[in-house]
Amino acid sequence: MKVITSPAMWAGARCGGCQSRIVWRYSSKVNRVTGKRSLIPLNAEPVDDPRVGNIILIPNPDNPDGEPLAHVLTDAERARVPEDMPRYVAHFFTCPNANDYRRPRR
Repeated sequence: MKVITSPAMWAGARCGGCQSRIVWRYSSKVNRVTGKRSLIPLNAEPVDDPRVGNIILIPNPDNPDGEPLAHVLTDAERARVPEDMPRYVAHFFTCPNANDYRRPRR
């Protein structure tokens, strides 16, 4: 598996709720209805504990030289991904004001 340590997409981004540094990445998952990828806010720095980080950056199959995609690991994938591969956490899990930014369920 290729390790990606890419420059941050929208590198100067800050969370509107807590002002922490974040990066925005498109999801590796394509929405079945719209055919588009959603954006995921990630904490700017990878986490040290591989048990906590559940998101890795993977090459974009549509644009291999472009920004990598955020891939949310399944439990089975977590066991196969090397522990030294940088892992990230969605900022929604660490932001104290995340509920202010959640969309209502449809």
